[in-house]
Amino acid sequence: MIRSVVVPRIVAQHNELDRVRAVLLELGFTDGDGWNDHRSRGVPLIAGDGVLEFYHGQPPAPADVIVEVEDVQRTVEIVRRHRMKVLSEVKRTHWGADLFVCDIGGCHIAFFSWAEQAEAPLPKAA
Repeated sequence: MIRSVVVPRIVAQHNELDRVRAVLLELGFTDGDGWNDHRSRGVPLIAGDGVLEFYHGQPPAPADVIVEVEDVQRTVEIVRRHRMKVLSEVKRTHWGADLFVCDIGGCHIAFFSWAEQAEAPLPKAA
């Protein structure tokens, strides 16, 4: 029955849309079927794997979206190179992952990798 799950986010500035797209494509998302008409422009970005997760109690991260990555340090470098704002330093969570939060187009996105997969020293947030 379900074909997809969409998490729509408004990007406040039109020129930011291409920057958001660029950073997420570099992180491994792929382009979906976008649109551009007189009312709006959209650039859907597709992840190869996804999870709809529910929880009770303490939230896993202070973010709108949580994305698992292979290399959290490389992800920080990509986010900084695209001049996106890093909101928290990479830190070890109580659930065993290295995680940081950034602002990409007005959406707070947490990126994490399981601690046993993180081999390099943790970078400092700018």
